[in-house]
Amino acid sequence: VKFGADGAAAAGGFSFAFANATEAGDWLETILEDGNGGTALYASGVEVDAAVINGDTLTAYAGGSASGEAVFTLQIETDGDWKFTLLQELDHDAPESPTTSQENNLVLNLGDAVRVTDFDGDYLDLSKDALEVTVIDDVPIEDGTGETGVVEEEDLTPGNPDATGNPLDTDPTPPVGLIASGSLTGEVKFGADGAKTGGGFSFAFDDAGATTWLATILENGNGGAALYASGVEVDAAKIVGDTLTAYAGGSTGEAVFTLQIKANGDWKFTLLQELDHAAPGDPPPSSEENNLVLNLGDAVRATDFDDDSLDLSSDALVVTVIDDVPIEDGTGEKGVVEEEDLTPGNPDATGN
Repeated sequence: VKFGADGAAAAGGFSFAFANATEAGDWLETILEDGNGGTALYASGVEVDAAVINGDTLTAYAGGSASGEAVFTLQIETDGDWKFTLLQELDHDAPESPTTSQENNLVLNLGDAVRVTDFDGDYLDLSKDALEVTVIDDVPIEDGTGETGVVEEEDLTPGNPDATGNPLDTDPTPPVGLIASGSLTGEVKFGADGAKTGGGFSFAFDDAGATTWLATILENGNGGAALYASGVEVDAAKIVGDTLTAYAGGSTGEAVFTLQIKANGDWKFTLLQELDHAAPGDPPPSSEENNLVLNLGDAVRATDFDDDSLDLSSDALVVTVIDDVPIEDGTGEKGVVEEEDLTPGNPDATGN
């Protein structure tokens, strides 16, 4: 600002351009007009539509009045110093693609809130772009040590239950079953925006993507081989609601396992059929209940309130499937032979 020959007003010359809170509230509806598509400003889904001016400070509220949530303050001192303070998250545009989520920007055009007045009362309301504040979005990050679970094939029918003293048994204590479950909430920090309405967790793909994903779940620590059940490749998947079902032999084949991802981050893995494990070492006495590690984490997408998303890493959710092995079971078979049937043998003689 150049005040010209008159100079600034005696008190300093800078103030708000509004006569009252109603005008300030109307102004809030315009601060996104330049470069933001002209949409209203929202905080956690609630429109920022009310303002109160107290001295040299304007406070903006979401929800229609000062009883709502305070979202930001703007201070304009008479000497021209200004300060913007963000108090709550602001809803940014959704990313163009869920897989390219990034910290995008929201530009607030605040300049026309300011009036400058010279010594003899002439004034000028500044243009919008005389004061711009850019609010950088926050996005989810992965933060955790990874969720793990264990299931055992021996609980399938017919499976061989743990046998006391069986040298092939490597079962954990306490024993586990066909279901592993837990929560992914500790693996994600949603940040200032918070989780998407309803919970924020979902699958990262559709049925076609799920089928492609199945070919990768053995990549880490399992040699990258395809997953098989009774010699048939697990090669198809369907998602219904919050549950993925994996099939061997195509989508009309045998259901092998399910993976449920609830919106609140709860997960559940259910083993329905045996999975083919690696052959035991040599010699055969080294055979044991070895493990198959399924890396399932990258099936999960975490989405925040304004639709920034994060696909988790494969090791964010790992389920170990313990092999089933043969056991000896019975009272023992018995048989009898006689040497006398050899040649020359002495056949039984009556009365001998």
